[in-house]
Amino acid sequence: MDSVKKDNDEIKQLRILTKSKINTSYNKLLKDRGFKRYKSNQYINVTEQHIIQIVMFEFLSCGFTCAVAMQPLYIQDHTEFTCLHLNFGDRITRFKTVQKEAWEYHEHEEGIRIIRELLNKNVFPWFEEYGTPKGIVEFISSGGMKKYGLFDFNKFFEYQYLGFSLLYTNQAERGIGYLERMIDEIRNDSVTSMRDYKFHIVDLISRIKKSPNNTINALNDIIIRNRLSLNL
Repeated sequence: MDSVKKDNDEIKQLRILTKSKINTSYNKLLKDRGFKRYKSNQYINVTEQHIIQIVMFEFLSCGFTCAVAMQPLYIQDHTEFTCLHLNFGDRITRFKTVQKEAWEYHEHEEGIRIIRELLNKNVFPWFEEYGTPKGIVEFISSGGMKKYGLFDFNKFFEYQYLGFSLLYTNQAERGIGYLERMIDEIRNDSVTSMRDYKFHIVDLISRIKKSPNNTINALNDIIIRNRLSLNL
């Protein structure tokens, strides 16, 4: 028992050391790119076109890693965006590459170095090239999910992100088409929250069809609600 406690205490101390070194190593790198700390292990950059760029460090029981994603604030989601989502992203070790899933805490120097390299090589260029509504449409339409390894980004999310991004870029007819395909993915026996979500999207589509010129106003209302939910 004493040896187990000693091992647990050692891991705890290494975890504390790793968190401190990550803060020291990444604060300036991320701040220089417009990121700010959102929570203790999460950094975000909200772009002028209302897309959250996310860098999230994960501290596991036996090691640490990093996840990255983009989350458009103009999307009306069934979760009401009460937290940051990684739907449109993944762990950096699976993102356009294949690396070890996580680094043990005694490997923190190696892990911190490799995460920095992967951010500079794969993630920051992705944010820059595709971090706009038009960029998201281009990324999804060109099959970028497969190239970057975003295999959990299923058809529901694909239609959702395409639909709302097209609405944002004043392509209402195409956007509505994808939103209609998205709600077709929702089964009639789905949980109540998904059935309610379907009802709200049908109502949104109806309002846009009746008054296409009010599309941006409808999206602005969604942005305001999402910013409030996320305390941005």
